Amino acid sequence: MEIKYTLQANDYLAYYLHHALNNKRIQKRIKISQYVLAISFAIISCVSYMGTNMFLTIYLGVFSLTTLLFYPKYFKWKYKKYYKRYIKENHQDILGKEHTIKFTDEFILAENFLGENKIKVSAIDEVFELPLCFLVKVTNTSSFIIPKEFVPNQDDLRSTFKELGFKITDHKDWSA
Repeated sequence: MEIKYTLQANDYLAYYLHHALNNKRIQKRIKISQYVLAISFAIISCVSYMGTNMFLTIYLGVFSLTTLLFYPKYFKWKYKKYYKRYIKENHQDILGKEHTIKFTDEFILAENFLGENKIKVSAIDEVFELPLCFLVKVTNTSSFIIPKEFVPNQDDLRSTFKELGFKITDHKDWSA
């Protein structure tokens, strides 16, 4: 099966955010930061209560709860902002250029204006199906991004992935 496609900024954004927000190390970092901040604000709130500063107590208590509830959304927003800027600075020369990917029994052949790649099928870890694209994850943590809008028959592509023995992880409900 051969697919010709172009990559846009939102394709790279989906890849980077999916990779970052599903990384166990980053998830752990979010949780630790969330709880450390919430507990810190709660402790300062208790100390200000002892000092009889009721306004500061209430303010920090509400801020502690807000941090506990909304820190993951803030973190995602911060990463999204960062990756948009990163893509604009580092991927301008690739955006809108044609890519070709061909799946054979033994290799994945990828070609773009920079050159060609030949990857053994055994080097593929898994395929993530996102709402707008497929991410074919290669063992060395890089991925091929295949936008769904350029795949005429997505069921054929899924069956090709299954025939090649790729694990397909359904993340169609994931949002950037």
